[in-house]
Amino acid sequence: MIGIGLYYLYNSSFTYFDNQLSLTNFLQEKINHKFPLKIKEDIYLIKLKSQDSFELHELIDKNRLYLKKTLPWLNYSNTVQDSKNFISQSNNDFLKKSLILGIKSRKLIGIISFHTIDWQKKEAEIGYWLDEEMQGKGIITISCTHLINLGFNDLGLEKIVISASTTNIKSQSIAKRLGFQEKCIIKDQGFLYDHYVDHILFSKTRKEYLKEQNQ
Repeated sequence: MIGIGLYYLYNSSFTYFDNQLSLTNFLQEKINHKFPLKIKEDIYLIKLKSQDSFELHELIDKNRLYLKKTLPWLNYSNTVQDSKNFISQSNNDFLKKSLILGIKSRKLIGIISFHTIDWQKKEAEIGYWLDEEMQGKGIITISCTHLINLGFNDLGLEKIVISASTTNIKSQSIAKRLGFQEKCIIKDQGFLYDHYVDHILFSKTRKEYLKEQNQ
């Protein structure tokens, strides 16, 4: 928020920024060069561009029925223009409110993100989805690992959370595999088209992350 000073942990010391914009500009310069980021053979995390709109739309359309089981936004993404608008908004919000990346092999195969970033709390929430045909290969787990490293090492976050519906066993398993701790169940956390769903909140703090790295 403009007008509120922010402290950012950099090189083991705190740097003060007068406002959110100056911090965002600093972080963009700091991490833009990292992308595309190779995470495994022939798979990269990329910053989405306008020219990715058609591929993103095709990927969503191909997986629409599958994604509708767990994600609430499919009715708002029906055209190439919708995907183009999403990419444009994602780039406008890049490191201001969120950090949204494509997962790409020969073509786009999914999305991973800090879909919310609270700079006052230094906290972010991970979101992800993947082409159904590409599942079972550890792609989301390794993508999350790289994003978590980026969050704690480059963005100076103090906590990262994952929220998964109580029926989304796959997403819960990913959170546990990543070493996130189950904290609580939040009743009626999301509305999935015609009904509310409860979510399990998982979290990992900087302290827990550093302890893992030193083991």
